[in-house]
Amino acid sequence: MSPHSTDVSFRIAEKTVSKLGFGCIGLSSHNNSVSDEAGIAIIKHAFERGITYFDPTDMYGPKTNKILVGKICTRGGFF
Repeated sequence: MSPHSTDVSFRIAEKTVSKLGFGCIGLSSHNNSVSDEAGIAIIKHAFERGITYFDPTDMYGPKTNKILVGKICTRGGFF
């Protein structure tokens, strides 16, 4: 891997993810949220531009963003 690579490798999972991540707080924060379809479009837009690390922590809402990312995966959006 080049020292200037945009990806990071994890030996345990043998996977790579982008160094730049996407925090999902803006999709379903307590003060502001977007529809599922808008959230899916935003996440897909980031993925298409090379982002492969998404942070859907429950702090942003109880499993809300994890469910949203899961919807994309089950629709074949990432794989």
